[in-house]
Formats: sequence, structure tokens, C-alpha cells
Amino acid sequence: MMWSVNRKYQLTSFNNNYLQSLRQQYNLDATNQNSLLNLREELKKSDLYEFWQTRYAAAFQGDVQHFEMKDRFTDGTYRWREVYLNPIRLEDGSIEEVSAISHDITEKKLSEIALTASERKFRSIFESFQDIYFHANLLGDIALVSPSVQEILGYRPDEITGRKISEFARETKGLEDFMNTLLRDRKIKNFEISLQSRAGKMIPSLANVRVICDETGKPLGIDGVVRDITELKKATEEMLRAKNLAERSLAVKESFLANMSHEIRTPMNGIIGMIDLMMNTELSEEQYSYMDTVRKSSETLMHILNDILDLSKMEAGKMSLHLRPTNLRLAIEKVHTLFLPQAQRRGNHLHCEIAEEIPESVEADETRLIQIIANLTSNAIKFTEAGQIWIKLHLLQQEGSRLRFRVDVQDTGIGIDAENVKRLFNTFSH
Repeated sequence: MMWSVNRKYQLTSFNNNYLQSLRQQYNLDATNQNSLLNLREELKKSDLYEFWQTRYAAAFQGDVQHFEMKDRFTDGTYRWREVYLNPIRLEDGSIEEVSAISHDITEKKLSEIALTASERKFRSIFESFQDIYFHANLLGDIALVSPSVQEILGYRPDEITGRKISEFARETKGLEDFMNTLLRDRKIKNFEISLQSRAGKMIPSLANVRVICDETGKPLGIDGVVRDITELKKATEEMLRAKNLAERSLAVKESFLANMSHEIRTPMNGIIGMIDLMMNTELSEEQYSYMDTVRKSSETLMHILNDILDLSKMEAGKMSLHLRPTNLRLAIEKVHTLFLPQAQRRGNHLHCEIAEEIPESVEADETRLIQIIANLTSNAIKFTEAGQIWIKLHLLQQEGSRLRFRVDVQDTGIGIDAENVKRLFNTFSH
């Protein structure tokens, strides 16, 4: 837009763009006879009236005015303009008119605003970085580094800029491996390297770096992020020490349990043997009752010792299955025969059901199998009185030489927690 005014603020000339602007902003038409004063009421509705008055006054004083402003149109939109007000001097040097030129710079201004906002956002992120961000050329000369470098290494960013990475990464061989891998793969992740601080302290760090390339793929430089992992290293070392201590404690406990169970089990076997021999001698009814109680207590204690030994084996990861030819039918009958007297003493009926399709011999750990079924049967008898107990064995599936069986111990008593049964079977299935 181009226009000029005299000291009476009358338009002395204008182009068509200026005319269109007045229509868009104020719905007014301008002619050579129109005075800018006629726009006073419209201009007073905005903050621009005093602004323009001040600018024109300065121009009539001989000062060239150059400024940017934001115009609002009647449709609610805004346009940015760059304005020049130039005094028009007569031959005697006096100023009777001011010429004005205005350029629409809306697109440029919006780009500048967006760029400023983006730069502000980047600066905020850059300055709040906890890790060290850096940018360097392919020779390792540092061009940019985040302010966080001062907290981690003790250097101000301006003390780092222009220096080589190798001045701070003193492990030369590690740095060579780093650069070779970076140039080959164009990026490197979680590379451990030690950085030297201003105080001479070596800081264990984790680096993630990439090569920056142009549109043709030509390398231009490198940038990356370096994280101080001192605390992480300390935590890892503490965890390792705690793990080693726990393992040593576990080993001591396992050794103690194994030794004690073996040491106690030997005399217990002797006690139980002597009890059995004594019960085969002539005893009064009262003496027999006492000896029977001693035998039951001794057997209970022996079961506890066996469980302790098995527990120590499981915690040590030494529990293993020993497969050998086993007669499943005979194994189940052993359990039935073993617990039949105990069941009868509590008034229970102990039944044994073995499916006809059960093969005569399979490879299994007979000892562990009997141990599991015996534990379940013992609990069934313990929590059942004057009731029924069944031990059942069925063939579920056969795939070639592999067989899958189902063993059930059922009773009419209050039963035991099903979750404990699951844990028991899962323990031995491993």
C-alpha cells in the first residue's frame, strides 16, 4: 500500500491497495478530499489511534519511521504489515507531507512467530536436560553441549565448546571402538564409556549417539546423549553383593539342614527299630499302648525330618527325578496297604481303584510318586473320621511311549486347601 498525507492529515495521494485496505478494515471509501480526521472515530475504537498520531508526528519532525503492526479486519482476521513513513522535504528543507509504504508480511511474521516459539520450546527442553546432549563434527570437535554438563562434569558449556571428545573420554581404546562402531552402523546405543570430570573423577556413563547426514547420505557430524550411570552402577553392585550374601546364607542353611536331618535321622532309625523289636515282646496292654504312642510320635518326627531334607534339596535346586521301571499298580497298592491300619483305627474305609488299562510297567520315579500320594492319603485320613477314602489311578492319554495318568485321593472329610495340592504337584512336576 502507498499513500501520503499533509500536515492537516489530509490524504494527498494513495494507490488502489490502500483503498481496498480501508474498505476491509473500516468499510470506508477514500478520495483525495477525504481527511484522515474523518477516520478519527473509527480509529479511536482501537488502540491504533494514539500509535499512528505519535508516528506521524515524529515523521513530520523529520524522523524516518520504520515499524511493524498488526491490523484487524472486519471479518475478524488479522494481517501483519511492515510500514515506512518518510518525510517529504521541500527545497527550503521544510516538511509539508509524509509518504507511507506498507508491505503485507503476514506469512513471514507467522513463520517468525512459529520459529520463535519452536526455539523457545527447544531452549527450554535443552536447558532442562538432565543428561548431557552434545553435537560434534566428524573429527570429534564439540560444537554444542547442554548446560547439564556443568552439573555432571563440572565444566561450563563454553569451556567444552571447541574441544575434542577425546579430552574427556580418556579411555582411548574404548573411544576408538566407539567411533569405529558409530561410523560403521551410523548409530550406537547404550555404549559404556567413562568421562573425566574437571576434578579428575572418572564418571561411568552410557552413550547413545548417531551420525547426522545430508540429503545424499553424506555424514556431516554426530550428536548424542550421555547419561551418568554412577548411581545405577552403585545400585547394581549393591544388588550383586546382596545376591551373593543371600546365596551364601542359603548355602549355609542348606548345609545345616542337610547335616542336621541326616544326623538326627540316623539315631531316629535306631529308636524306631528298637521300638518295633520291643513291641514284638510280651507287653501288658498298657505298656503296648505306651509303646504304640512312642512309635507313632517317632514316625511323625521321621516324616518331618524327611520333609526338611527334601526342602533343602529343592531350595538348592538339587531335587531331581530318578526314572526307572516302576509297577504303578504295585506302587498304589503299597500306599493302600501302608495306610489301611491307620484308616481303620479312625473308622474309615480305604478303597483302592486302579483302571484295567494301566500298563504293568512304566518309567517313573516311584519314590516321589509314593511320597506325593502318601502325603495326600495321610491328610485325607487325618481330616476324615468314620468316612470313605478312595485312591484312584486312571490312564488319561497315550502318545507313542509317553503316558499321562490321573491320580485322585478323595475323601468325605473336610479336605485340604486345593491351592496347597496344586503347589505340591507343581513342585515335583519340575
